[in-house]
Amino acid sequence: MSGEYSHRALLNEFRCAEASPRRQVGLAGAHISDDRKPWATKVQRIVRGIRTPMRDGAIVRLRLSEDGTRIDAVLVMKAAYVEGAIRFDLAIAARHLDSKGQGVGDDILECFETTCQKILADNLLRSGLAVSHVHRQNKPMQRLLSSRGWTQLAPEADDDPDYEYWGAVIPAS
Repeated sequence: MSGEYSHRALLNEFRCAEASPRRQVGLAGAHISDDRKPWATKVQRIVRGIRTPMRDGAIVRLRLSEDGTRIDAVLVMKAAYVEGAIRFDLAIAARHLDSKGQGVGDDILECFETTCQKILADNLLRSGLAVSHVHRQNKPMQRLLSSRGWTQLAPEADDDPDYEYWGAVIPAS
């Protein structure tokens, strides 16, 4: 996985949310969205707005399809020192709709952990804390994190009650 400026067009086409079916209501023709995965729509909008290289110190990793015509996976993370320890923020871990069932989620987390371990090794550190903000309805992400040793840190995020904090200790390799 890598992240380059040349992938801007592919980022703009990234799809991790199903198109919302809409239905007309009344004579005014108002539309109501039936989006059952609000986090996916939000992540898709953010991914489409990514411009690499990131200016805020974020690390972006992209995985292209075998033929190079689409982005299969997006990872956005940050590393920062907080109160004398290193903290890794898993900001975005998203897979393209067309890559469902291909183990892409595991690959994204593997890339995240490998990147964390490289940062730990470069700074001669033994471990770091990884955290992520996960929508409470995003059960696939919760299962994936849980399967890799992550635990729920707080049942409700301070800034948004629809999200939960998850975390794990990442050991140096």
